[in-house]
Amino acid sequence: MRALPDTVILLIFLALASLGVWGNGFVRDDLLFFRAADCDLSPAAVSELFKQCYFHEAGEIFYYRPLSRLFYRVENLFFQGDSMGYHATALVLYACFLCALNSVLKPWIPGRFARFTGLLWIGLHPLTHSYWVYMTGIVDTLPLLLTCLAILGARTGHGLGIVFSLVSCTLAVFSKEVGIFSYPIVAWELW
Repeated sequence: MRALPDTVILLIFLALASLGVWGNGFVRDDLLFFRAADCDLSPAAVSELFKQCYFHEAGEIFYYRPLSRLFYRVENLFFQGDSMGYHATALVLYACFLCALNSVLKPWIPGRFARFTGLLWIGLHPLTHSYWVYMTGIVDTLPLLLTCLAILGARTGHGLGIVFSLVSCTLAVFSKEVGIFSYPIVAWELW
């Protein structure tokens, strides 16, 4: 009998762990960020997200995270306050991160059991719990996912893969400030 792929097993564990999340509604700073994000996706409104000064407060939000704020706008457009949709998006995005991380770790941790154990620990650890339990956790998941994609792009060694990698790094920075660390991580991977 053939073993289930790591990704399928991770998704099963994540789905089981998320059973208690669906009734949460909006918690912590979810309402602050979703109220601040309207549904305007016009070019002028989107460009305004990127014009904000990096070190200046923008209304109630004190961060320069234009890609995350754009993501919130798209979510508001689709889900219009229904918390289930926001939770589903956060969970799917986190599952994509775990799958990408699995691909990143394969050359470094070739043993399936060791890699899988590490992924489960990362995926279900209380410190990363907020990435998928709270709807605003996408702010943390986006740069992680984009950094993993940047590493995978850099591994191709081709020009297009490296361009993809640099674009992913830049998008990670626009997601959250910690995205800046994706550049040295990718440089290390290329070196």
